[in-house]
Amino acid sequence: MASVVRSPLRHLDVEAISAAAAAETRRRESHLPPVSVFRWWARRTESVVGSVIDATSIHRPGRMTIADPFAGGGTIALAAAMRGHRVYAQDINPWAVRGVATSMTLPAPYRIEKAIEALAERMEQLMGKAYEVDGVTVLRTMRVKTGHCPNCGTEICLYPTGLVSLEQRVDRGGSTGLLACPAGHLFRGEATGRRRCPECRRMSDPDARYTAGGEVTCYSCRQKAPTPSLERASWVPVIVEVLEGDHRAVRLVTRQEAQRAESPSWRPQRSLGPIPEGAETRRLLLHGYRKWEDLYPRRQRVVIEALLAAIPEVAGGDDILANALETALIGVAEFPGYLSRWDARYLKPYEAIANHRFQPTTFAVEPHVWGVGKLGRGTALARLKALAKAAQWSEDKLGGRIVRIRQAPRKAQLTADTTLLTASAHCLGVPDRSLDLVLTDPPYHDDVQYAELAWLYQSWNGGIRRLEGDLTVGPHGTSTASYRYEMTKVFKEVRRALKDDGHLILSYANRNPEAWIALVGALHDAGFQAVGVASVLAENESDHSKANRRAATYDLLVDVVPATGKSIEKHRAVTDATDQGRFLHLVSEWVLQIGELPQGWEEQMTAQLKDSEFLK
Repeated sequence: MASVVRSPLRHLDVEAISAAAAAETRRRESHLPPVSVFRWWARRTESVVGSVIDATSIHRPGRMTIADPFAGGGTIALAAAMRGHRVYAQDINPWAVRGVATSMTLPAPYRIEKAIEALAERMEQLMGKAYEVDGVTVLRTMRVKTGHCPNCGTEICLYPTGLVSLEQRVDRGGSTGLLACPAGHLFRGEATGRRRCPECRRMSDPDARYTAGGEVTCYSCRQKAPTPSLERASWVPVIVEVLEGDHRAVRLVTRQEAQRAESPSWRPQRSLGPIPEGAETRRLLLHGYRKWEDLYPRRQRVVIEALLAAIPEVAGGDDILANALETALIGVAEFPGYLSRWDARYLKPYEAIANHRFQPTTFAVEPHVWGVGKLGRGTALARLKALAKAAQWSEDKLGGRIVRIRQAPRKAQLTADTTLLTASAHCLGVPDRSLDLVLTDPPYHDDVQYAELAWLYQSWNGGIRRLEGDLTVGPHGTSTASYRYEMTKVFKEVRRALKDDGHLILSYANRNPEAWIALVGALHDAGFQAVGVASVLAENESDHSKANRRAATYDLLVDVVPATGKSIEKHRAVTDATDQGRFLHLVSEWVLQIGELPQGWEEQMTAQLKDSEFLK
């Protein structure tokens, strides 16, 4: 009697996994410290991918060979390695592969701690010159973009909202702050209602949106104009967050602090190169940024350059240490002083690529690059301390593993514990029928432009290059048809590399029916058959980018095997208690037909999904 193929997903406790994922998304760096080593987007949680690996280990005991052809943030590679399995991971993006390689080959923690001390000593004098003014430490400098109305020539200050900044976080009782009137005058007042500007007597509403829709209304001639069209635009320091003794305060900038920030003595040396046009970078080009260095005030650039220049001496010839330090410190570049937005109510900046998008602003935050103690998001000191924590985790969990970084996708035997490769997923560097499990998180259609987002960091790391074979912006464009075509090639390559009894398990989330149809069609066309599905929480539902929106916060785990004619016992664990759950339940009905889809299934699936309440 022929054996029945069953899904490892049947071993999952999806409710417990979702609860663990919810906790992890709130403190990812505590759950899996290496994720803080380098910046990546749309990482899946270790709670989910680790549980899938554990479930597969029940299904097929012993050491497995696990591959991830879209390695990205490295969570799957790390989860498999910490469990003792042989790992093969590749990605087309060199920033991703470098980050994963760094995460898995960190130096001893004490070496990083000594390097932090040495860097702090070398940077002390420059930090004093940059951020110490009249006995006060400037933690953040906020600038407003100003320009002249193209209709009447009046100067306009482009404050995004009437409330520029509270003086204390709203969740700690803050109610007073700095308000901007329509004419751009700043004044202190209660942020609980409308106030009259003491300088021009105009009314100011804390909730007023002065630059909504990328337009501003001139307070003089009342004509509307796109914010990028203002003439003679420049940035002006207006507010600082300072530390005086043990007291932090948000207040108007002093003349001395403004002069220090804009001093002509700040003379950066590096050219970071032009900003190429792309789906995301068009936003930057529209707002007048032409080179990557245009995103940074001169002072910020000088400090970052000094940090990176100090690495060779601090590392003392230790290439592994130097690479780890550089990877961590390049991360400080994600808060450009002309692009990082300020949260007026919670008093924190957002990185330049918040919500997986470049989001130009007209009120930007320049941080104290090194950082003071535990204060400040994304500072060099915070990143280096996180690096040391990651190194300790690596020593405890991965100690003794052999990591090999290959340069070409030749189909070579996997002899190291972990093999990493920079290459397109169209070609895996493994022999036929050599993989027990391919566990991956493929690109979600063209939702996230990974290559473009990485350009910001690569500009500080030897320059950028366009990726040939990138599935999100491939040679056939970004249409659904081209996505299905490209993914079919990938899945055929995965089928070649899988053992006859191997499984391909992937996680996927999307609100676009066409994306799901392309994925289902690609798996079907590549010769797979569905064996199981399960839905698990993947994203923090309270995240600012998802709260109060119909965002996809659950992933559908899809388990398929090579279609060989064997009997299959299909498994489904998909809740239908919410609109999103019912949507995924509909999707899962079609996913489970992969390998035996009926004629005309695309039209039927499209009609059903578009009629879902989740999409309305």
